[in-house]
Amino acid sequence: MPQREFSTTVDIDAPCSRAWQVLVGFDDYRAWCPTHREINGHPRVGEALRIRLAREPGSDATVAVAATVRDVEPERELAYGGGVPHAPWLLDVHHAFRLERLDDGRCRLRNFERFRGALMLILGPWIASRVGSGYAAFNDAFRRRCESPPE
Repeated sequence: MPQREFSTTVDIDAPCSRAWQVLVGFDDYRAWCPTHREINGHPRVGEALRIRLAREPGSDATVAVAATVRDVEPERELAYGGGVPHAPWLLDVHHAFRLERLDDGRCRLRNFERFRGALMLILGPWIASRVGSGYAAFNDAFRRRCESPPE
């Protein structure tokens, strides 16, 4: 089955507890996140999420995506996924945010996404052209939000 994976990391000058608060603070995404303009739902396994993704980082033009929370490990991992309902062989998307405690008390975010399925033969180049800038924008904004004092 055709697939494409993307993975980036960013080190954050804040503890994983702070990074976790920012990551699961869905109500605040509009204020800081240039890629995920809105997330409706709760970080619980099996919970349905409605995500509005910016077509370009920082843009108000969005596309709505439905996803389901697949994994929640407080202060360690949040993962959700979606794709073509009832036909994951066409397209299945898995997005995971993993937090790693560093020895000096800081935190590292690993932002990982896997796209797989027959539609990747057609969509693969388009997705690849868009994902890189989105990851860089998300990681930078996430780092800045985590490093700033809580509101």
